[in-house]
Amino acid sequence: MMKAYDRLMSDLVFREDFCEDTLAKATQQKKGRSKPVKWATVAACICLCTALLFGTAVAVSPGLRAILIPNSHISSNEEPLLPTEPNSSAESNMDILTARYYKLDGELAASSGFGSVFPVKSKGSLSFYTITEEGELQKAGAPRRIQKDITYKWRTWSLDLELYRGEVLTIRDEELIYPLEEGSPLTLGRWEDNVWMPILVDPYTFEIEDPVGNITFVPDEDAHKTYIHGNPDSTTVLIRSELANEQERYYYGNNQSGQVLLLGEGEPGQWSVWGDRIYSYEEGILSQWTEKGTALPLFGGKPCSYDQAGFAYCWEGSDLRVLDLESQGSYLLADLADSFPNPVFTHNRVGTKFCIANADPQVGSLGVNAIAMVDRETGTMVTLDRDPSMKERMMGWLDHDRFLICGTIDEQWYICLYEME
Repeated sequence: MMKAYDRLMSDLVFREDFCEDTLAKATQQKKGRSKPVKWATVAACICLCTALLFGTAVAVSPGLRAILIPNSHISSNEEPLLPTEPNSSAESNMDILTARYYKLDGELAASSGFGSVFPVKSKGSLSFYTITEEGELQKAGAPRRIQKDITYKWRTWSLDLELYRGEVLTIRDEELIYPLEEGSPLTLGRWEDNVWMPILVDPYTFEIEDPVGNITFVPDEDAHKTYIHGNPDSTTVLIRSELANEQERYYYGNNQSGQVLLLGEGEPGQWSVWGDRIYSYEEGILSQWTEKGTALPLFGGKPCSYDQAGFAYCWEGSDLRVLDLESQGSYLLADLADSFPNPVFTHNRVGTKFCIANADPQVGSLGVNAIAMVDRETGTMVTLDRDPSMKERMMGWLDHDRFLICGTIDEQWYICLYEME
């Protein structure tokens, strides 16, 4: 992680749409561990929005079923029409996929996160750009600033936020811009007797939701620090106590009944909470845990890979079986084995589409030589073999429909924007 990112993470915790740490994710898939999350006394967490179930996708069960989505592969390699003038664009139509290419007038200033706003440094000055709904790259207008004091249980937090492009909420840290996902709350935290407790705040109405609810928890004496993790409109929380020797103790909590159940101990990141469910990943086996402390192995108990972005997958011949833990959607994606030996997943903010990138962390950048875009609502997928000349630095969803990759070609900065027709 970049130093600026680490500095921000001491105060903010978020799950990004756009992230440079996809390199780390690709590595973690092989190791079978998610990175431990950093928390601070005052933290803001951008939570992934809850997606709707698609079609006939079924809830998690040991006998998991999946929707087969055929592969509409674009046979030829990508030949981008690169614009020559700064801040200009060019468009290329490739069957069911449209690509737009933008040349930046300078260097992208963000190191690990951007969304509605692109900070660009040119000749020592910093400018902010956006991509309009019509696909034009233009300078961003002045942001609307939000300053608000939030008080809850005798604790006050002072918010200082900025709105770009209408109602797209962003958090700015020096030259870095971080988008808040649509419909996602801010998560503010407080310490009580060595336990970090969150509250969820609507950044527009400032309504407060307390995911801790009726839970009263006293950590064991050997616990250094304890953190409670909860999601909006969920009765389930994950309680995580840090122990000696880089071990952690995990508990299942119900914020309505106040019930707390010991799950076990393990390495950092071995247990995680998505939506209203808790999962563990150990020795290649992903399991869902019930309120009774029972583990239900997924994928029939067979080994799988687990992406810290909330996707689990395994290969079935030439097809890729994918489970989205956030939406509980299960998909069988046809004929991806050759193009995606090392897949990295990201989904859009409303959960209607997701993208798979084949990333090679050995090349000194993301190394994205192929992408697959999947539309959950229509059951369609398209894959593209990308131009190998780009050194990718970032990738993710610009909005609900457009996926972008940003990097350099011959030392010039470009944005590649892809959209399914």
